[in-house]
Amino acid sequence: MTDNSLFDLEPLTAKNRRKQAKNNSLFDVEALTAKNRRSLAESSLSPATRAMLLLLAELDTNKEVIAALLEMGDMEMGHIRYIAAPVMVHRGAWSDTIPSWIFRAIAIDRLKLVFEEHDKGIVGNLVTPGEIVAVMMPASYEAPMKSRWVDVYLWACNEAMVAHNRLKDGVKDTWELIGCRPVEYKSIKHDYEELARDIRSKVVEAARLRGWKKRTVDSDKKQQSAGVSEIDGQLNILEFSTDETEESDAAPAPMPAVEQTNLFDLLG
Repeated sequence: MTDNSLFDLEPLTAKNRRKQAKNNSLFDVEALTAKNRRSLAESSLSPATRAMLLLLAELDTNKEVIAALLEMGDMEMGHIRYIAAPVMVHRGAWSDTIPSWIFRAIAIDRLKLVFEEHDKGIVGNLVTPGEIVAVMMPASYEAPMKSRWVDVYLWACNEAMVAHNRLKDGVKDTWELIGCRPVEYKSIKHDYEELARDIRSKVVEAARLRGWKKRTVDSDKKQQSAGVSEIDGQLNILEFSTDETEESDAAPAPMPAVEQTNLFDLLG
């Protein structure tokens, strides 16, 4: 009986050993893949490069310039378009109530969000809190909003103001200023992300329509023959078609920094 049990155990032990080795190999591959992904992200977007790009954003550098630098670094086109995209605001009489610091904050926060997504190896579909503020602030002056959208707006305002030090000394958040209960993200997550996805899809599409597209050999040759530089051709494909000589020689028009929409079209 003892000998038989011993022989029965040996195949079982060998089987378990092979299974364990397989599992270890699987974990090794996953760890190696994750390491390679982090290494690739690090090499294409080093800490020094990130710091430089953020500094440019803080100095209010034209967003198309920053997008062009990302394109030179072979970043994902979805990220390049998001950085180059105009800021969407609510179309109406109160558009000028949006504080100017919001637009710089959006440029900075978009970069930080792109860095996070790049490190994860994804192109996300959400926007930053400042972009929610830019859309909702003018609308909040025009008509009453449902309480759930008020919560989305208040949460986004708090996030943007705290992140960019827009509060008075000694005040830690906007809830302290307005004297209401803090809004937790989990309570507005669905509505916030629904609006954020809609905004991002629209601004990225606006950048695509303005010429931020994947480059091809044919388009490069066409631009060279028309005497249009790489950046000019990309930024002004809609305004100046490189197919027609008389238009290719025209001075490039500035690309609008703001894309207007109607909040109630987004929430309807």
